[in-house]
Amino acid sequence: MSVLQIFVTPEELDELLKGLAAAHGLGPCRYEDGRFERPAERGVSYVTREGRVVGRLFLVPENQDIPPNASIADIRPRELGWLDVVLGRLGPKENGPTILTLTTIQAEDKKHLLFKPASWLRSLRKKLAGSFGFGVRGTNIAYGGSSDYKSMGYSRKALELHEQGVLWKYQLEDNTVFEPLDAASIAV
Repeated sequence: MSVLQIFVTPEELDELLKGLAAAHGLGPCRYEDGRFERPAERGVSYVTREGRVVGRLFLVPENQDIPPNASIADIRPRELGWLDVVLGRLGPKENGPTILTLTTIQAEDKKHLLFKPASWLRSLRKKLAGSFGFGVRGTNIAYGGSSDYKSMGYSRKALELHEQGVLWKYQLEDNTVFEPLDAASIAV
């Protein structure tokens, strides 16, 4: 299995996912309200719908059919080689600071598949190394203590937001906030 965790704006993520999809013959598949949906229109945003970030997203081989009325338990997306994208969000916490949450992309290579989605994800991480910074420190603001996560990355725009006071968190309600270990590592 391969995992890519990044702090990135929805606009940057949309561009990144569209590039990954185009390179490997993938298309978006949203999972919301207990059902899968492929956008009918070409060129629409992968990560936003009607001005909000979608619930969950998968990148699916364009030639794979999705059974109608299937649930996530019926399909087992990673068994089929789908890239599983848990989308981060950018927005204010009620009566609090603006928060950017972590985006996580996961994929698994399976023996029965003719393609290697985890390999694609590892290649993407290498490609991002020049334009993204990697390495963050997470500090628990409620109980103290911190840990470094060298595999977590962040985009240039996410860094700019952080420098303007936007908090990076895994999820909105988490006690841990993240900061870059070395912001100078992003190529200009």
